[in-house]
Amino acid sequence: SNTGATGNKTSQLSVPMMVARNGYQYMCKLINNDGSILYTDVVTLYLRPTVTKQPEDLTVAAGQTAQFKVTADGVVSYQWQYARPGSNTWSSTSAASNKTDTLSVTVKSTNSGYRYRCKLVGTDGTVVFTDPATMTVE
Repeated sequence: SNTGATGNKTSQLSVPMMVARNGYQYMCKLINNDGSILYTDVVTLYLRPTVTKQPEDLTVAAGQTAQFKVTADGVVSYQWQYARPGSNTWSSTSAASNKTDTLSVTVKSTNSGYRYRCKLVGTDGTVVFTDPATMTVE
């Protein structure tokens, strides 16, 4: 189909990116002076992960369930990670919800100061990490 996007009859097409257009394919039809028609290669529009809401710091009591949530567009996979207090080494969590947008963790008193972040992979393979959120156990 012909696109109605800005520049659709010029050498440069501008397409506003939105989730609904993820995976759309585009090519250009070129007409030479002699009337012959050529087509460019097909290009695919991919949405990179865009975080719209970062996980938030939590203060919880031991024995409760803490939930860290990320809201993002253009994500094909999630992987929650944690770092112990004073460490910059990140490890994947083993929680059952570690590959979803919401991580649920049963809180132990030894979890105070743990930081949690989510590794997001986009439809184009781009990797983005959320800001870390800190758990404080009271």
